[in-house]
Amino acid sequence: MTAVELWLIRTDQPPPVCTELGALLDPEEQERARCTTDPRRRCRFVVAHGAARLLTGARAGRPAADLRWRRGPHGKPELAGPPGPEPGPAVNLSTAGAFALFALTDDRAVGVDLEPVPTGPTALRLARRYFPPDEAEWVAEDRPAERFARQWTRKEALVKAVGGRLAEGLRHPLPGPRQVLAETAAGPCRVADLAAPPGHRAAVALLGPGPFTVHQRLWCPATNVNSSSLVDS
Repeated sequence: MTAVELWLIRTDQPPPVCTELGALLDPEEQERARCTTDPRRRCRFVVAHGAARLLTGARAGRPAADLRWRRGPHGKPELAGPPGPEPGPAVNLSTAGAFALFALTDDRAVGVDLEPVPTGPTALRLARRYFPPDEAEWVAEDRPAERFARQWTRKEALVKAVGGRLAEGLRHPLPGPRQVLAETAAGPCRVADLAAPPGHRAAVALLGPGPFTVHQRLWCPATNVNSSSLVDS
């Protein structure tokens, strides 16, 4: 069974950590960091992307600073590597303020999403704008903020796994709890809810019909591995 390695990254880190991780970024990422004028947001960006590089490099057996990304037709980053019989790991990153969520897997395209739970009125407005009408009505029936956040994270994780357009993916119905099998233009895709920090919701999606397990961990800059736990979805 496919295993997904999921890392929760706390992106509010002291300046020395930001400086050390910033040195790992490629020129495009460094330019994006420079263009972020708010110091806190800049550090959060650097920590999320620097930690993602460290984790990807450890999984791929390559120096973190040497990693390069290529983008798919709709902008999804993928690991670019030297030619060889073994492809690099599939990865995906989602950021939400003081947290980021990073997913790695060896044999299936992956997408992950982490979002704060919005207010009820915001949830209703966004559901009516982006979801199918019957799903928007379902959101409005009970606990709209919770239902909306669950559905949004599932849909965005699905879109990121298949490399599609978010606006189209938000129209895709995703009923049912826990692991959901969705049919997309790219083929079947399995979606699952995740544990998330308080006030947030998260989901992961893998291209392909098979079930998968999720190993969720907390990333710490001192050791890169800490508070390891196993969650089966």
